[in-house]
Amino acid sequence: MALRDLLNNGGTSVNAHRVFTNRFSEAEAYRNAISLIRFSSKQPTLFTTLIGARTNVLSYYGHGGIGKSALSKHLEGIDLEVDSEISPQALPPMLSLRYDLSTSSARDAESILLALRAKLAAANVRAPAFDLAFAYYWAQTHPGQHLTEYLSRSTVSGRASEMTDLGSIMQDALNDIVGQVADVSTFGVAGAAFRLTKGIAATVSRRLDNSKILRNCKYLSEALNEVNMVDLRMFLPHFLAWDLHQAQMNHEGHAPARTFVVFFDSWEDVQADSGYRGCLEDVLSQLVFLMPNVLFVITGRERLRWAEKESAAYLTRSGPNFWPGLALSESGEKDQHLLGTLSHKDSLEFLHVATAARPIEPDLLDALVAQSGGHPDYLDAIIDLWQGALTDGSPLTIQSVSGGLPQVYQRVFRGLPPLERDLLLAASLVPVFSEEILSAMVPQATPLQITGFLHRHFIESTMSDWLEFRLRSSVAELVTASRNSSIWFWSSHQVRSALSNAVNQLLASCLTLPSVATLTSNIKLDQAIKFVISLERTGAELPPRTVDLIFAANVAGSAGRLFETEFGGESSYFSNVLRSVIALESSGVPSIGHPSDHEPRWLVDTHQVSIARHMLLEGNLSGCSEVLSTITDSTPTIAHRRSKLEILLASRSGELIRGRKLAENWTVQDERSDLLGHIALWQGDFVKARNYFQSAADFARSAARDLEYARGLRHQARVEAIMDHPDVESTLSQAQKVNLAVDSSIGLAQIEGTRGIVAARGGDTEASSFLLHMACRHFEESKANVDIASLCVSAVLSARLVSRTDLFDEWHQILDRVCLNEADSRLYRRTIAFVNGSIGQARQGLARDYDDPVNSARAWFEAATPRRKVILPVSS
Repeated sequence: MALRDLLNNGGTSVNAHRVFTNRFSEAEAYRNAISLIRFSSKQPTLFTTLIGARTNVLSYYGHGGIGKSALSKHLEGIDLEVDSEISPQALPPMLSLRYDLSTSSARDAESILLALRAKLAAANVRAPAFDLAFAYYWAQTHPGQHLTEYLSRSTVSGRASEMTDLGSIMQDALNDIVGQVADVSTFGVAGAAFRLTKGIAATVSRRLDNSKILRNCKYLSEALNEVNMVDLRMFLPHFLAWDLHQAQMNHEGHAPARTFVVFFDSWEDVQADSGYRGCLEDVLSQLVFLMPNVLFVITGRERLRWAEKESAAYLTRSGPNFWPGLALSESGEKDQHLLGTLSHKDSLEFLHVATAARPIEPDLLDALVAQSGGHPDYLDAIIDLWQGALTDGSPLTIQSVSGGLPQVYQRVFRGLPPLERDLLLAASLVPVFSEEILSAMVPQATPLQITGFLHRHFIESTMSDWLEFRLRSSVAELVTASRNSSIWFWSSHQVRSALSNAVNQLLASCLTLPSVATLTSNIKLDQAIKFVISLERTGAELPPRTVDLIFAANVAGSAGRLFETEFGGESSYFSNVLRSVIALESSGVPSIGHPSDHEPRWLVDTHQVSIARHMLLEGNLSGCSEVLSTITDSTPTIAHRRSKLEILLASRSGELIRGRKLAENWTVQDERSDLLGHIALWQGDFVKARNYFQSAADFARSAARDLEYARGLRHQARVEAIMDHPDVESTLSQAQKVNLAVDSSIGLAQIEGTRGIVAARGGDTEASSFLLHMACRHFEESKANVDIASLCVSAVLSARLVSRTDLFDEWHQILDRVCLNEADSRLYRRTIAFVNGSIGQARQGLARDYDDPVNSARAWFEAATPRRKVILPVSS
């Protein structure tokens, strides 16, 4: 197949997306486009299939002076770390190229291709397929001109490569490729570089199977035998994309591959020269199509017309089959975003397409556009009035759209059927919604009626897979302002009932999550939290089951950064209680005042549970016990949390046998294993403790309970360090990743303390002391006194391992400082005594708390004995 056939290949039909112009934020569109690129880059047939649709282009357009370039630069610097499933640090840095098309010297295909290649070279991305095909193209089209000399003078490629010597990089790559594949040893002789003659190119094309790297580059052989250099130039982007794909598929680790984004500014200068096949817009649209693993962000004064029939006159690939996101229809366009107002031309075209079922008379259409001033909301209102006119038979006139946008929308509202007015009012009450939530708020509406309402022009997409819709903000404000007018018929009781139904539907949906941990499930919980906070701000009454959402987000490890990024200034009682639960393991726990008299009992007792948890964390065991006695709400989640705190309180108090009896009946498997693991640890049964923690981590991971997974891993690592288990380093590495992902400052400090034990076992006294003191400081920042007390045990054990008895007094003093009284420190003082060999203390009435106090003491003493490699269970 010749390259011409590949360039003109057709595609299958693709339905247009239902997202209207300017329906979601520019940054939101960009983030979603990046996510789509990252997903599609993993597809094995992405480059061998040259048919079908492309979704790797975003267009932002509007009149001059409205900040298109500023927006483009803002998008280039936007933080995309939220997409990481493991850790923000796991994402490789974005790779981006900004290319200004406003100067004529930059508007040629070769300069643009070389700028792309230079950017990859600067990022150490190899491009052997492109280098080979381009060398052949260059030798045929620029006889006598050395590419290395051209590149040394090229300001465009020089800027893109950040002063990388692109000429030398490409020349060295070609020498290696040709020498290896075709055994043409003279290719690299001075003066012959980049002179890839037809004969050498043909030889290379026949022997590509000799190259491990290039043998699977499907169309490279055809390119090296191509006689039409215009077609070859048009097809060169395919090889650059293929090379990038190899780098993306072969990257190390489990993080997403590096993403490449190209920002084209001043696109209007390209459009000005369009109108014929082979024009720069034709070349660049082919470039975008042939590089599906690169996102192209285009800013200009007018929208891209690649999806329109008329563009077939000057574009090789045109129409909605190739560019579904650029297609203008009644439902709008997915990948084009208006900044400011539409031009008169685009306004006419928009109204013409949207009213094609019964066209508006041309003079009236022109007058309506003039009245709108190109304002998108105004144009939408015109369409709504036009639809109403079709229904009731009344004519659409210029007077219909007079008086300003609020007055026009009031006419739109009055023209809606009563049921759609109810749906509109319901939509204005919530920040976002789904079909299910809207149905719960207006139960008398049929699914067909809701579907029809969602196609109204004032409904916009959120680009979410769950809460997919929202009312356009300007329309929501108008509805809210006119809620007491005669066109609305909802009482305050109806509003409260609708909001209650909305929250209950939201909770029913988001709390039924899949059994496997996914990024989507955590995002769903984040969205639900935002939803309930937004409604609570308006005074909506939240049902008791909201507490399930609060603790689900806590257990899943999600929402940890929400308050820092979006709710930093939020200070209501509800949001502070929510934050105190979510942020238990971080240092950003707020202080909460007393609740008002109208706060529901379930929320007050959720606050009490949070207080008790923090008191336990601070080592105030008696205070924790006192708070637990005040919790009376019977909501199952609150009762569950209270019971778990009682088990933790028993074990932290040293009542290990009582704690085990309570924990053995616990119904949540990962929590049960974790509780029993701690009791076995303090009993000195390290093998059993490790098995319990490993079981807790395995179950939590399979059940999408990320916080419990993080806890299980770090506790497993600690007991492995104590027993000198060979897996401790790998467990620590995984624990570090997961605890970082859930933003657990306490977990990370625990891991530091465990590394202190490992360093002591290796004889590195200095490293051990440093790590233990760093962990202590981080625990102090989180007010985690109970963890400091536990750390004192690890520190004394480490001191014995390195034979530094002078450190004992230091850590005893730290223990004295953080424990309020003897009862709070009893467990830790006993264990330190065991570590130091005080077997006699184990005989002093401890049988009520230990199964066998003497064996527990012996196990801890032996664990701290230097040079002991494996700790086996002590037989009775």
